[in-house]
Amino acid sequence: MATTARTKTDVEQQDRRQRLWDSLDYSYGKKRQDSDDSFARSYSQADRQMLGRGMQRSSYGAQTLANINKQANDARQDIYDAQIADYQARLTDIEDKEQEDARWQQQFEYQQQRDAVGDNQWQMQFDYGKERDTVGDRQWQKQFNYQQGRDKVGDEQWQKQFNENVRQFNVLHPQGTGSGGGGGYSGGSRGGSSGGGGKKNSKNNQNGDQTGTSSGGLFSTLFGGSSSGTGSSGGAYVGGASTQVVPKSPYVGAASPKIIKSQSGSKDKIKQ
Repeated sequence: MATTARTKTDVEQQDRRQRLWDSLDYSYGKKRQDSDDSFARSYSQADRQMLGRGMQRSSYGAQTLANINKQANDARQDIYDAQIADYQARLTDIEDKEQEDARWQQQFEYQQQRDAVGDNQWQMQFDYGKERDTVGDRQWQKQFNYQQGRDKVGDEQWQKQFNENVRQFNVLHPQGTGSGGGGGYSGGSRGGSSGGGGKKNSKNNQNGDQTGTSSGGLFSTLFGGSSSGTGSSGGAYVGGASTQVVPKSPYVGAASPKIIKSQSGSKDKIKQ
């Protein structure tokens, strides 16, 4: 392909040179023709003079005619040399311009190649950036989905722990007719429960029931707060770390029951 392009260029250059020579040959050819015609007239006039004088065969006459021929040939050569010089000058100018055009064309084609390379590199960088963005989006989505799963597991674990805490509380403190904090003690058929760490604080009311309040215990540890309860019939122990509701005395109007101290000193028993 390069050889074909070079051959085409050589043919084009040769054609331009021929056209240049032909254009000069037309103008300089006319000059040669005018010069030839002029010397031909001079030669004919000299020959007629020699003939009129009878000197056409003399050496002088022959030399005169020879000089005219020589001058005609020198004039033709001068015109031809001038044509060659003009052709060379114009050809040099044309070749300089052609070389300048060729260099511009080479620079233009090189710039086109560099632009194509730059466009290709830009496209590669753009495609790579899109791929990286796609990878980044997938990675973000994976991280997001994983975090969602972890949050769900955390919520389930919290709920299980909460349910277990409630279950343990219900085991240690079954529900009765009363409500209150953990850590209490119940006996007989009473239905109340009371928190640990309370202080006995009872008072007879009009129907003979006694009510106590307490705070602390396991319920206070887990959830905080205080409790209260109402006792029922039967004997009950009060004291320690809790306050128990004392039921109505079966001896209404009789002497008040006596509270005796137990040997351990940790509980008081109500003797009927």
